[in-house]
Amino acid sequence: MRLNNQSGLVTVDFLFALVLGFGMSAILFAMTFTLTVVEVAQYITFSAARAHTAANSTVSAQKDAARDKYATLISSPAFAPLFRGGWFEISKKDELDIRSGNGETFQNEYRSNQQNRAVFTGVRAQLTAHMLDMQLPMIGKTSDDEGGFKTKILTILIREPNEDECQKFINDRAAKIQGLESSRFSTYTSRYFPMEDNGC
Repeated sequence: MRLNNQSGLVTVDFLFALVLGFGMSAILFAMTFTLTVVEVAQYITFSAARAHTAANSTVSAQKDAARDKYATLISSPAFAPLFRGGWFEISKKDELDIRSGNGETFQNEYRSNQQNRAVFTGVRAQLTAHMLDMQLPMIGKTSDDEGGFKTKILTILIREPNEDECQKFINDRAAKIQGLESSRFSTYTSRYFPMEDNGC
């Protein structure tokens, strides 16, 4: 039978293109918004790492400063809504991974080919992007993993020595200088006494 009316002939094609376009737009929005949140999380870990690097009385005090700065930022009015809506989740204050050196570094996780750059101290948090875990019509599920996409946000900064480490360094240096061969350096070793000169 011959059709005399061709109206609605491209309706199926139009609906297919509309659904596909909607799905691709949703993926593009989710990706760009996730990349924005990753940058925010990077700033938060950088600020926490910077608080950790500043000299303090002990290593514990330096770690506490990092945790306090991190908690302040993730609960601030500017950033808190990003992590409360269910789209994104970031490590809690107590889950923040802080490595201060002295055998406690990220070196095993992030290896360097250059031995002289093996300083891996800093702050790391885990970011989970539930927003990327979608079920789209005609496209399907974006991930096989349950719980969303996870990544670790890391900032590596060299920590300044704290007061205890500084005093130990000064006292060790004094002991080494005073232990030098007396006949050669007697003028200096007899007058040397430990003092903090430039904050280590």
